[in-house]
Amino acid sequence: MRYAVSLLAVCGLSTTLAWAGLVGAGPLVALLGLWMLPTAVAVWGSSARWSHAAGLAAGAAAGAFVGSGSPVGAAFYGMAAALGLILACGFRRHWTYGRCVALVTVPAYLFVAGGVLATWEESRAFAAEFLEMQLEELRSQAGAARESERAETREAVTPAATTVEDRRDGDEGSGAQAARDAQAARDAQTPGVAETARLLRWMQEHWDAINLGMALWPVLMSAVIVVSFSARWVRARMGRPMLAGGFRNFRPPDWLVWAAILSALGFFAYGRWPVALVRNVSWNAAIALAAVYWLNGLAVLVFALSALRLRPFLAAAIFLGMVVYPGTHAVFCGVGFFDTWAEFRPRLRRAIAARRARERERERNEDD
Repeated sequence: MRYAVSLLAVCGLSTTLAWAGLVGAGPLVALLGLWMLPTAVAVWGSSARWSHAAGLAAGAAAGAFVGSGSPVGAAFYGMAAALGLILACGFRRHWTYGRCVALVTVPAYLFVAGGVLATWEESRAFAAEFLEMQLEELRSQAGAARESERAETREAVTPAATTVEDRRDGDEGSGAQAARDAQAARDAQTPGVAETARLLRWMQEHWDAINLGMALWPVLMSAVIVVSFSARWVRARMGRPMLAGGFRNFRPPDWLVWAAILSALGFFAYGRWPVALVRNVSWNAAIALAAVYWLNGLAVLVFALSALRLRPFLAAAIFLGMVVYPGTHAVFCGVGFFDTWAEFRPRLRRAIAARRARERERERNEDD
């Protein structure tokens, strides 16, 4: 009976999420599916027969097809739910936390990256439109442009606005470039707009070199959420931990540093031989690796806060403050990267153990 209720809940959830995505509810809907569906499958797969967990994954795909009427939507949510089977296998075999995160991230990222590559031009056009919308919203909020100016800019940027005579004279794009330059000048004079506008324009111009790398960030963070939440749920249900370690023990393999070195060499190679393929591969790889090492740096911070045994409120305040403050992101990446050689967590553990030993010795001397 409980399984039948779970199956109906999974089917209903995937139907609702697929329908909501169809009507344009936004990417958050897709993330909810990526978080909730594999978690349900992993919990059932770790404590019941494999057929039950596989049935939930099939129900998620069927529900998504009913909600969207699209085989692509069914494959997306079915794939997301099926990741729970990998996680359930990890729970049963007591894999490490990092291994589970990796084995959930890799197939999910390959699916997302494959979709981007299969719809390269469409995804590029969608990204350009989305970034332009963000820029327009920023200008509107800051009072940077009037409605008439935005209309003139859109007309100038639109390729259809250029006339046949302009194209014959070889002046195609000159009006659009002049409009962009004028808008950039207005942005530069508006507080709170210049830096963000410059970043968004840079992303538009270099989208091919950053899109695949940026796609790993939400996939990896989603995998961490799914593994962490599923592990806690299964532990509460089974009464014992099912994974070796937790997020604070997350650490990428040492061999990954060679990929970072090759990516850095690609940067130098592009500076000497400006080939678009070299730039796209090296930049995307660097952005993807930054996600991994940023997460490792975050795990080092969580380990340090746990080892210091701070009060929960103080530890939470320090954690949130460091994560929210933009200047610390590069620090997290650096700490995560150099942890390959420095091994900060064992060093911190030994330092704290030595300090506590000295404190106990001092207390014994005071008592004597």
